[in-house]
Amino acid sequence: EDMHTCAAKCYSDRKSPIESVERCANICNAKLQDASVFVQREVEGFQNRISRCAMDCQDAARDKITENTKESDIARFKEDMEKCVVNCVDTHIAQLPSLEKRLRLGLTKGKYD
Repeated sequence: EDMHTCAAKCYSDRKSPIESVERCANICNAKLQDASVFVQREVEGFQNRISRCAMDCQDAARDKITENTKESDIARFKEDMEKCVVNCVDTHIAQLPSLEKRLRLGLTKGKYD
């Protein structure tokens, strides 16, 4: 039975207290909720990896700067950092097919761990 049919049955019993109806509907929606949390967790993990990579680039550039660093060097460090961040993005874009495969597999099998 699909989620909508299940939820419709919950709401068809007009004598049940609202709490029971809501609990019933939540049970019907549990698989969708689990799938949604799974997708959100996977996408957040992907975004976090890109952010960590970019932060490493920023840290590497920052670590090169001292009080005696010249403006020309700072400009070069900034350019290096930007190249590093682009590399992070390129690397992670290449991993999108793997993310898609994990999402499809998890959603198809209903395994969200």
